Amino acid sequence: MNSGTIYPVLQRMEQAGWISGRLAKNGHKKQGKGRPSHYFYSLTELGIEKNNEIFNWLPVAQASDAFHAAPSDDIPPSQQLKLKSALETLRLERLRSELAAKKAAADWECEFKVACERLTKARATIEELKELNRNLATLMAEAEREFRDAEARQEAINALMLMKSESRAAQ
Repeated sequence: MNSGTIYPVLQRMEQAGWISGRLAKNGHKKQGKGRPSHYFYSLTELGIEKNNEIFNWLPVAQASDAFHAAPSDDIPPSQQLKLKSALETLRLERLRSELAAKKAAADWECEFKVACERLTKARATIEELKELNRNLATLMAEAEREFRDAEARQEAINALMLMKSESRAAQ
């Protein structure tokens, strides 16, 4: 999250009375030459009541970094415990969300594999049907040839019988 996002949010939270901010004491370790003074924020009583809403605005890693970067003596122990609890709750929710996403991906992958297996079986079935169709076409062609041959034999037999009966009649 860039400074153009976080600081307006912090200002709105401070105006709403959820947090209070103060300038760091001179000589802070991280204060460099030419760098602005550090500004520390802490939850107010109202902010403690709204801590779930506040920390839902901040990604867990940034909220955790901000909590650990602030000197612990600036935050009362009761607020430290509530902040740690809220951060742990957010981490747990994030882990549950990641686990659900991984499970969904695994389920999708499993469903995809099953669909691929079904498609492979369907393709094999189609190939078997094509082979059966080719065999059927071959059998039908053979049956037609045999039928024509049988018709030709029957015609030859009929012709012979006719010739035989004509020759008997002629005698």
